[in-house]
Amino acid sequence: MIDPDLTARMAEYVTFACLFLHRRIPLYIQHQKQRIWDPPDQSAASEVRVGIMGTGVMGEASGRALQMIGYQVTGWARTPRRAFPFPVHAGNDALPKFLEEIDILVNLLPRTADTTGLINRDVFAKLGKGRSREKFFVNAGRGETVAQADVVEALQSGVLDGAVLDVFTPEPLAADSPLWSMSNVLITPHVAADSNPATIVPDVFRRLAQLEAGIIPSPTVDLVRGY
Repeated sequence: MIDPDLTARMAEYVTFACLFLHRRIPLYIQHQKQRIWDPPDQSAASEVRVGIMGTGVMGEASGRALQMIGYQVTGWARTPRRAFPFPVHAGNDALPKFLEEIDILVNLLPRTADTTGLINRDVFAKLGKGRSREKFFVNAGRGETVAQADVVEALQSGVLDGAVLDVFTPEPLAADSPLWSMSNVLITPHVAADSNPATIVPDVFRRLAQLEAGIIPSPTVDLVRGY
């Protein structure tokens, strides 16, 4: 299902999440609770590098939205992208180079046999290597593509400085998960890109009509790739 409303919602969420982390909103929330007035140094969006893993329709739209604010955006995909609005690294061999350039990692990968558990402690360890900046993670793709225990470990050890997490394995997130109590983590209940019946249902009927007329709807799923 590709729906403009769905795509726009994801771009909104990713933009919000990057701003939430980059502009240090978790710190302000803590300071407000403690009645502390202590403005920290902040860098401009143009100094922050955001990497998007998964450069499909939603990844492209999210990257464009981030570019409009001024973020430096790069992407990673399993296959090459042409005529794209931002640079895209392709293939497993290009993944380390992609990660080394990133301050905020955004996961929008689909769930396939190849992507399940792909984002793990090794990925987090390579994030922003050589860059003396805070490192953040945004997960709005699929919970199964991330090794959740490794996210917890990276946050507890300081490998990650913060995260915005919308999807988990399993869902709902267990009540005893340490993620709930982390002050540098925002948890949302799988709402990054809610399906809106007002736009989804008419599109389903349109595609059914195409099938009944002998027309193959576009886009279709490649059953070998899994998306």
